[in-house]
Amino acid sequence: MVVEIMGDGERHSRWGFRGKTVWDWLPILGTFAIPLVIFAGTWWITSQQGKIEDQRAQAEREIEEQRAQDTALQAYLAQMSQLMLQEDLRSSEEGDTIFAIAHARTTAMIKKRQRPTRLSYKIFYVLHERRPCAGG
Repeated sequence: MVVEIMGDGERHSRWGFRGKTVWDWLPILGTFAIPLVIFAGTWWITSQQGKIEDQRAQAEREIEEQRAQDTALQAYLAQMSQLMLQEDLRSSEEGDTIFAIAHARTTAMIKKRQRPTRLSYKIFYVLHERRPCAGG
């Protein structure tokens, strides 16, 4: 370290750091700390917004999937109601065409349901008791 002796008799370091206190360094540290804090805060807020956006998009996909499954279930119920009322599915036997149609539609509907609801279990139970699903 090179030390110079100034004209006033005090010793100073070459870089001017000797004799500095913490209070002398605070403005310099603050100059660097403030942008770092702003950067960290901005990064954190942006990452949180990204997570919230991902959660919202996932929720929308699940709602749309549930709507599609509900629509398919309503169509299935309408078809089965038509078969029961107009084609007399109740009195059909296992080899009848109506029985085969009901069996195929029921099997397809059960396979489509990714998350069966209480209603789909009830439908399956009622139809199974009537036996359009027997043997499937």
